Amino acid sequence: MERIDVPLPSLEPEPEYVPPPRELRSRQIHGTISGSSAGEYHVYRLSRRREFANTQRAALEATLEKEKNEFAQQLEEKRKLDELQTEKKRLKRLKKKQNKNAKAQDQNKSDKSNTTNAKQPIEITSDTPKAEP
Repeated sequence: MERIDVPLPSLEPEPEYVPPPRELRSRQIHGTISGSSAGEYHVYRLSRRREFANTQRAALEATLEKEKNEFAQQLEEKRKLDELQTEKKRLKRLKKKQNKNAKAQDQNKSDKSNTTNAKQPIEITSDTPKAEP
């Protein structure tokens, strides 16, 4: 807090480092023809190694990109299937709940109608003669 003139560091994450694209082919490749010196052979060998490394890296990047796209596609398909299943089960639960509520309402209506129109049970007292078998 003592130095007000120094700006605070940014809290944003730094962007991911992307190396600059390299050439796939070298321009000056010296062959192993007779008459060339050992130094030229080593230059040829190094340039050939760089070329193979670049082509291998490009092939690896292509396969990784392809796998990444396939994975994203599979993930999207699974997400859609999950959403469909969830919606289906949600509708089933809702339908079950509505049926349960409808049955309860019907039961309440029938209970009310039975109590008003139903005959009262006969109470047996000592004054009532019993049927003999």
